[in-house]
Amino acid sequence: ELDVYFYSSFYTNTLFPAAVQFTNAYHKWYSKDMVITYPQYGMLGFDTGFFFLKGLSKYGSELEKNLSNMDLTPIKTGFKFQRVNNWSGFINKSFYFINFTPNFTIRKIRE
Repeated sequence: ELDVYFYSSFYTNTLFPAAVQFTNAYHKWYSKDMVITYPQYGMLGFDTGFFFLKGLSKYGSELEKNLSNMDLTPIKTGFKFQRVNNWSGFINKSFYFINFTPNFTIRKIRE
């Protein structure tokens, strides 16, 4: 009866282990819960910062040329950058399909 799919550029199930660990660490660091919004900007900001800081640490000034080589598992959002044209920057073309299955599980499928 379920087997529903929807897509989003960011998603996390708050029961996923990485989300639980992040939420606990956030509470420990800041002594309060994350604001309940969609998206949860704490996780989104962490993913974005971690992606670029890890990229700069690994590739330095060559990060732009190595964006497709970045390998990490984000909590909330994915990154798949594509240059629009030779004279512009990049856009993030990553998104997820979220599947609510008939056996009441949730699958997050990266495009």
